[in-house]
Order: sequence, then structure tokens, then C-alpha cells
Amino acid sequence: MMDLKGYIFSAVMVVSAFVLTHTWLTRFGPSDSVIVVSAMLMVGALAGMILSIEMRLRRMEQDMEKRHSSMKFALDSIEESLSTQMVKMVERTNQAMEELSKRVYR
Repeated sequence: MMDLKGYIFSAVMVVSAFVLTHTWLTRFGPSDSVIVVSAMLMVGALAGMILSIEMRLRRMEQDMEKRHSSMKFALDSIEESLSTQMVKMVERTNQAMEELSKRVYR
């Protein structure tokens, strides 16, 4: 859900586009309402696009966090498995070394 701050900034953008366009056009004579409405729509579309990008970035961030936690879990289980295998291999190596030592001293 979008926060209220984003909607407020969007509304301020649209209102300021209206004020600026209307004021600028009335300096040269009567203003054309089509131009003023078009400027408001353009700024509104820009605000909507910015909000859409923000929502998409938040979703991507949440997906990355989920993937990070699942990868961490997988790596932890792999680490545990490798540790167990390494302990077994060290034990077998030690046994082999002991057998060789016993044969050499015989």
C-alpha cells in the first residue's frame, strides 16, 4: 500500500501545474482551458508513473529479501552437510593413518 506522502506530493504537483500554467497564460491574455487541463493531465500522469515505479521498486525489494532469506537457509543446510562429510572424511583419514603407522612399526 502506498503511503499518504506520495499521494500528497502527487496532488501538489497537479495543483501547482494548474496554478503555474494558468498564471503563465493569463500574462499574455485570456488563458486557454484546454492548455491548462492538458498540463494538469500531463503532470498527473507523471505523478502516477513515479508512484508506479516506487511500488514496483518496493515489490522488487521484498522479492530480493525473500530470495536472500531462502538462499541463506539453503546455504546453511549445505554448510551443515559439508561439515558432516568433512568430519567423516577426517575420521577415515585418521583411521587410515593409524593403520599405516601400525604396519610401519611391525
